[in-house]
Amino acid sequence: MGFFRTVYTLCTRTSAFPEMLGTPVWRAILHSLLLALLCPFLVATVKTCREKKDCADTLQRLEQESGGFGFCGKTICFGGSFGERHYTFELFGADVRLDYVTEKQQLEKMKPDHWREQSGVLLTKDQAIFWTKTPDHSFLFWNIPAEIVQAYLEPESTEGNHTEKLYDIAREASSAPRSAGELLAAAKVDTPQTGQEKAAPEFKRQDAAGILYRLLTLFWSLAFLQLLSECLLMLIFGGLCFALMEFLYLRMMPNKLSFGKVYMLTLYAMFPAMIIASLSILLGQTFLSFQTVFLIAFFIYQLFSFKKLGLFLNPPDKRQQNDFPEDDDF
Repeated sequence: MGFFRTVYTLCTRTSAFPEMLGTPVWRAILHSLLLALLCPFLVATVKTCREKKDCADTLQRLEQESGGFGFCGKTICFGGSFGERHYTFELFGADVRLDYVTEKQQLEKMKPDHWREQSGVLLTKDQAIFWTKTPDHSFLFWNIPAEIVQAYLEPESTEGNHTEKLYDIAREASSAPRSAGELLAAAKVDTPQTGQEKAAPEFKRQDAAGILYRLLTLFWSLAFLQLLSECLLMLIFGGLCFALMEFLYLRMMPNKLSFGKVYMLTLYAMFPAMIIASLSILLGQTFLSFQTVFLIAFFIYQLFSFKKLGLFLNPPDKRQQNDFPEDDDF
């Protein structure tokens, strides 16, 4: 049975398991991997399309307020000549804070502990610090040098291979929560004192359409990888655990199935649950997580499916109408 026909059959009937008994285990694993790729792909694509207009509007407003984002030589710059370099805007459904600091005095006045936003970017001339708050109000942050940011936004105008530098940044990045003071200390490294700045090269503004494309690409990648990891987690660990439970259940019956067959059927039982959980994300449902919706749908589907499979393998004795023959003497 082909992939799409299998998905359709499983999603329309809970009595489809007897038809799947001849399916090899490797084919069920292959079908599961295909669905685990297809669902995140569709969800990430639809979510990205929904966010495109709002993201474009946000970037347009930010460009008008800041004068545009770009580079002066190899340093990060904004085009506006204003004193206030702090912005708060909504991006992908969350409030984001953006700060651009060029002097240590400005940096020392900042109070990250009082920031209400949960994530943001702290820019200096030489680096971009992407940060997010943890539930205990500590910070997780990652320092990206300006040359790496420029290489990402202007790959055609940069020289050399920055892949190794990105690997070094990823290896050195700490996942341990850090304090607000450490966040500011990381930004102080190359921030000059007032009046020490040299004449900067000509400002080169970045095209807003290019930034939009890269933001949407990053958003799509994160959404895809997040959902893909959840799907694979459910298929690998959930599939093995529930397959073992169903295997022990069927062992108590006269006609049994091998563990491989039970595992194959358990994987197929996850198909409707994976599709329902993916649809719940597309519909904007936020009350229940992907895993919760998946487990609820999977538990209900496999309960009915394996019950019908058990009746198919071990049908109950049917009473015949002539169990008690008529007595002509009466």
